[in-house]
Amino acid sequence: MNNDSIIGTLLKTHLQQKMEDHYKYHDFTKYHHHAINGFYNTLSNIVSDGYQNPKKDKESRVQGFHVHSKLIHNLQRNKLAKDIGIENILHKAYGSTYHANNARHGSNGYPYWYHFDEWVEQAYFIAHYRLRKMIEHNEKYEHTSSQYKKIVKDIITEAAPVKTKNNTDYIRVDKHNFIVEYKLFIKGLSEQFSIVLNRVFHWDEKFVYVDNSPYHDVHDESLEGYGRSYTLIGLLNKNLRKRLLQNHIEYDIESTAQTIFLNLYYLNTIKGCNDYNLKQIKKDFPEHYRLLTNKKHFRFKIAELFNVNTKTAKKIITHITYSPNANVIHAYIQDKSPAVKAKAKAGVKAFVKESKAIREVILEKFYHQNRDHNPHLRIGNLALKEFRPLIDEDIRANNLKLKGNGRGKKRDDRIAFRINELVEHQIRECMISMFQKLNVDRIYQIHDAVIIDRLITGFNTNIIETYVKKHLDFTISVSQEQF
Repeated sequence: MNNDSIIGTLLKTHLQQKMEDHYKYHDFTKYHHHAINGFYNTLSNIVSDGYQNPKKDKESRVQGFHVHSKLIHNLQRNKLAKDIGIENILHKAYGSTYHANNARHGSNGYPYWYHFDEWVEQAYFIAHYRLRKMIEHNEKYEHTSSQYKKIVKDIITEAAPVKTKNNTDYIRVDKHNFIVEYKLFIKGLSEQFSIVLNRVFHWDEKFVYVDNSPYHDVHDESLEGYGRSYTLIGLLNKNLRKRLLQNHIEYDIESTAQTIFLNLYYLNTIKGCNDYNLKQIKKDFPEHYRLLTNKKHFRFKIAELFNVNTKTAKKIITHITYSPNANVIHAYIQDKSPAVKAKAKAGVKAFVKESKAIREVILEKFYHQNRDHNPHLRIGNLALKEFRPLIDEDIRANNLKLKGNGRGKKRDDRIAFRINELVEHQIRECMISMFQKLNVDRIYQIHDAVIIDRLITGFNTNIIETYVKKHLDFTISVSQEQF
């Protein structure tokens, strides 16, 4: 199949998806399947025709797209197009004029130039993105494609290898989901799946078993085992993880870094009591209070200030938490206008100020420890006196792997991150111990979350929050998501 036929198929598929999403309240069942097929075939041809014949001004800026009149006439006769309204698909461009001299095939040429509606444009760009990914995939995995085909063929047709799954930390993937993901992989739409394919070691009639043990070439023994564990499940992006672990449940600590830092701020290291409460936080740190009580709104506010998406806004918030002295304006929006930069700087000033005050106290309590403190105070199974030597050794070990001795990352920033890692680990272990007592078989961990393989009847996030409070004296908020 050549690229033209592939892009045609992809374009029709995504036009239909976008159309049904955009007109989700429209009853498509009342049309004959020939009318529906004709609509998407004609619209696909119109879109391809238009993008191949852009109307440009003298400075080569696109003013719209020419569409051959015969194609438009075909679309106008379609029942579905009549009901939707062709004006909701094609918009005549401002200043558009008639060009009868472009006749071809006995028709009267290009009638005007048009803009496509947003959902049509989205379908076009997604289709071409997918084609590009397929081409890149074939080029990148040309030398291993036969190996991956054999793995999948064996899973479908052959008995499992002698190696068993006993004593192996594994991910159990539904065989159907595994095959579906492989099909996405060969289309270039699931590149990380190559890692999964390389770690398959067993299968049966229903499931494929993938080695989830820590990567020894990654910093898997972070902080001598008291930090993050970099297993396969934690390295996969969330969308792939959700597709592979359908029907699993993820329990995620909300606003993890900020929650941990505030708990540590209010933790009395002499008396061993924690005075964390939202009423006090609202008084002391109103910006953090807004984040903790409505993180979506807070992220949207940051996204609006920086003129970025909410995913980047989340990164900015975390960056400020660990590195409040960093120049986040330069890091994230150096290409934006001076007005946007000034607005963003003013908008995060209060949050930055609060983050500095919180971090200063945390560094003193849990690293420098120059003032009164109780070295025997424990957070889980980790004593306060163990924080500094663990952090110093971890930074030293990492410096050996980094160019320039970790240049570009200030030591206080790196210390703050590791303090969070140490406490995050204790909270995660506490959550895991609770699920083990509930006889949950498969438990996976990913930094600030725990995933289990089934929904527990009568269970809710309040039970986790209460358990962590009882055993660690930490106040956290946990969200639940079913894959």
